[in-house]
Amino acid sequence: MASGGNEPVSDIGGKGNSVFANAFIVSLRGMERKTFTAEQLFYEHIKERAAGNADQTPEYNVIRNSGHDGGDFVFKLTEQPYYSLHIASSKTLHEAKRKAEQFNNKGHRASIRKSNIPGKGEWYRIYLENYRNKDEASEFGKRLKNNRVIDYFSVHQIKDAGEAGN
Repeated sequence: MASGGNEPVSDIGGKGNSVFANAFIVSLRGMERKTFTAEQLFYEHIKERAAGNADQTPEYNVIRNSGHDGGDFVFKLTEQPYYSLHIASSKTLHEAKRKAEQFNNKGHRASIRKSNIPGKGEWYRIYLENYRNKDEASEFGKRLKNNRVIDYFSVHQIKDAGEAGN
């Protein structure tokens, strides 16, 4: 996996990281599966996110004449609780993706979770991810609300990858 081919690659544009590094970090944090390969991570998340935000196209290839006999890196997410901010909801997945991408493009770690709300049906909730504790999440939510970036927020403890808890 590489940030680009023979073209120059940017070292800025990813909120303190390169566009590629930011895409890698945001993609790792947004994976819904607990175990996945580097190839899955790259083609399902990194390639489009990095190429869509810079004049470079990341690559995922076998290095020629390297003696490579197959295999791949396998990532396994650990089960550590963290906190998320629920910042918006949408009735359609398309609209939820649009809202989440706006935050991801600004360097935040946004994700979408489908929820079935009694009496209201299916909704797609947008979360900002990976706060170490409730206070950190709450302070950031207050800042976003005071700056009128969001209308509301609620803090959730995430106990398992892809599952919101209270």
